[in-house]
Amino acid sequence: MHVVADAADIRLWWPVGVGAQPLYEVSVSFEPASATVVESARKSGAPLAASRRVGFRYFALVTGNDTDPA
Repeated sequence: MHVVADAADIRLWWPVGVGAQPLYEVSVSFEPASATVVESARKSGAPLAASRRVGFRYFALVTGNDTDPA
């Protein structure tokens, strides 16, 4: 996995009338560990990559166990 983004460079998206609505192009690609999985995905038409324009309203990177309610 490869992600490059400085938090200071990401401007938050705001509702109309409250602030700017900056959008960012985000591209994601997947590389399955098995060549069989890649071939199967291509035959089925399943995408191995996708791009979308997204806005960040709030951004947080959770590095702890977020399944534990305590």
